[in-house]
Amino acid sequence: MKRSFFLLPFLFAKKIKSETIRNKNVPSCINCKFSQKGFITSNNYLYCKKFGEKNIITDKVNYDFADFCRKDENKCGKQANYYEEDKFSFLKKTSPASLYISFFLFYIWVLVTLSNRIK
Repeated sequence: MKRSFFLLPFLFAKKIKSETIRNKNVPSCINCKFSQKGFITSNNYLYCKKFGEKNIITDKVNYDFADFCRKDENKCGKQANYYEEDKFSFLKKTSPASLYISFFLFYIWVLVTLSNRIK
């Protein structure tokens, strides 16, 4: 009898779902063509260029935060209803410093290649 009480928690443990990552198959905002980083460079603070409000006096558009748009089913919602893949989303994930270094190295490569062709 004591052994059956000992095994009881293990019997219920098998019924727990093995999938622990929620929203695994839902598109991410960082890969959407409407996402835009603001002054805060963290990926947690993305703006959605699909939704916002235009100031009728200054013509400036204040975009909504992407996480608010994903929580609101009338906007993009949890299933990313207005998601369109951005072909250049890898640029959003890189830091500006690494982009400067990459462009600098490319510039050096072009100079070296052209100088070798001239000789």
